[in-house]
Amino acid sequence: VLALLWWLTRNLRQDPGEAPEPQWIGRPLWFPLERLDRVSLGICAAVGLLFWIGRSSINPYPPDSIYHLLVARRIYETGAVPMWCDWQYFPLGRPHLYPPLFHLLLAGAAKLFDGDFLEGFRLTESLALPFIFFSTWYLARWLFDARRAFAALLIVGMDYSLVFTAAMGTPSVLATSLFSLTIVFFLS
Repeated sequence: VLALLWWLTRNLRQDPGEAPEPQWIGRPLWFPLERLDRVSLGICAAVGLLFWIGRSSINPYPPDSIYHLLVARRIYETGAVPMWCDWQYFPLGRPHLYPPLFHLLLAGAAKLFDGDFLEGFRLTESLALPFIFFSTWYLARWLFDARRAFAALLIVGMDYSLVFTAAMGTPSVLATSLFSLTIVFFLS
């Protein structure tokens, strides 16, 4: 697929009458913070603090969160990422197809709490939404300016389905956050 995309777009050139693209290449990853940046970071921190205070009410939602906790428990017990799920589909099992980063985070958080996976889950999920907010703000701030980054943060913050998904404990939340940061590192 990537080779096909490259082949289809290899000869595309910018139209002479079109405005030039922004100069992202070589732009530093750090930038001076403006007042609106501090407000945006304050919102991220406030959401994180509220989730941290209310983390005892964050519980796994079946079936997805339970499955991810079971994978994390297997990592915790064996010290290796499972390639085959035989604890839910015994005796035959099924392949475990998720990338392991989310499960490694859950297992590491459980290790911080001496094997208490519920507390590890609550810690991970209390940090997930602020991380999405921060990574979205950072991408918009790096690409544009403080006003547009603040607007992007507010738009993402108003998306109830994203907030609910972040509290559910799904690997897509981590993937979304890391993808925003990957865009920045790819373009810089």
